[in-house]
Amino acid sequence: MAKIVHLKTPDGDDFALGDDIEFQFTITVPVAATWVKAWLYFKRNKTDDDADAIVALQITSGFSGTTTVTFTMTMTHSQSSLFSAGSSYYWALKMKSNTGAVSTAIRNGHAVFQERIIDATS
Repeated sequence: MAKIVHLKTPDGDDFALGDDIEFQFTITVPVAATWVKAWLYFKRNKTDDDADAIVALQITSGFSGTTTVTFTMTMTHSQSSLFSAGSSYYWALKMKSNTGAVSTAIRNGHAVFQERIIDATS
């Protein structure tokens, strides 16, 4: 059975709707490579098309390491506002190397977002 990875705040809580959220990843891969791209998709259902993702994040820089790779992806407050409080969402992380090799680093992600208490953003 695949392990489910739950996204949580550093305090172990669910993320709040309407917040800017930095996801910091440390991924160990079996073969050293130079990483050039990563995708992070959040979906209502695992079988949803990528075009139907609630939020799709992508980066093409900021990778550190070749076998233990660290990087950060950021979701804006506008993007995190697209989720519904208390609902469960699936997410997956895919990476691409400079040789063109593509690897799904995490495929069974799970996330829940809390309702916001404060609406202010400016």
